[in-house]
Amino acid sequence: MEFFVNDMVVHPIHGAGTIREIADKNISGESTECVVIELVVGNAGVLLPVESMDTSGLRHIVDDKGLDVALEVLLQEPEILPKDWRRRIETLRNLVHSGDPNLVAQAVRDIKARSTENKMNPSEKRVLNEAVGVLAGEISLVRGIDVKEASNLVNKMTTVVKVV
Repeated sequence: MEFFVNDMVVHPIHGAGTIREIADKNISGESTECVVIELVVGNAGVLLPVESMDTSGLRHIVDDKGLDVALEVLLQEPEILPKDWRRRIETLRNLVHSGDPNLVAQAVRDIKARSTENKMNPSEKRVLNEAVGVLAGEISLVRGIDVKEASNLVNKMTTVVKVV
């Protein structure tokens, strides 16, 4: 997959952003060609060596139709998460870090649904915040809206979901 400056992309761990530069950077004393991604959520950026891009999971943002499919996932029946909190957090992190907007939406939906029955522990809250941030970042880029507005959309869509 080819990437260029100003491409809107999603990194499976760090979330959505825009490629600001492709240039040689000094990493550990060596000149390495890197992609510089300015993230939408937070004030951070990602420096990704070009040689590791194929294995990084970096992808272009989805189109409107792909985003609509992910948003539909928020409204679907939630899946039951593992009772053991360690397995539950691992399952949720795997969904969020998959790089697939449908799986990120699934994580948001399932955590929110579970929270109607059980109080969220701090780990679940962190994963939920990360998942909402990743999804909202991509929504922001696809729809051309503010990240806060995109977060509000995600939260609004998941407030009606209940565990059956």
